[in-house]
Amino acid sequence: STDTFLYLKDAPMSIRNNITFMMFALHMNPKSLRWAGPHVLECLHLVTYAVCKDSLSLAYAPLHLKKNKEFVKLACSVNPTAIKFADETVRGDRRFVKPILYEDGGLLEYMSNEIKNDERMVTWAMRKWAHPMRYASERLLDDKSFVYDAVFKNWECLEFASRRLQNSKRIARMAIERSP
Repeated sequence: STDTFLYLKDAPMSIRNNITFMMFALHMNPKSLRWAGPHVLECLHLVTYAVCKDSLSLAYAPLHLKKNKEFVKLACSVNPTAIKFADETVRGDRRFVKPILYEDGGLLEYMSNEIKNDERMVTWAMRKWAHPMRYASERLLDDKSFVYDAVFKNWECLEFASRRLQNSKRIARMAIERSP
């Protein structure tokens, strides 16, 4: 269960740094990585094991691994949502995040502000449905050209546009014309 190793937070460091014990703990609950001692966190094998069993354990991995694109790619191959625990530099790398946004455009929510402000990346995230538009930057949500094009492709995008553009007669007319 999730609480199985919650007591680890109060365990002595000698237990939390014991590789054999922590391997057992990670086998039972990969999120036990949260309570691992520094010696265990230096063990790439154990951290990789935890992340492969439950990619959301990336949240407890050392920062240098959260910045490592290959390690984050491994975590995201198990569950793309793990991207939310990657370092900002990784979440801001267009080449890296594009395939992740291909899998699930809603993961735009966890990308860097730079990605959320990039018209091409937001459009890429929205190629299947309108929902990812809600995570676009305020600048894009108030950009008449961007919103017009988005509404042209999917009338439901109007919901996420700025109030000013939601009240635009031209854009509202486009939404009505494009709705089923």
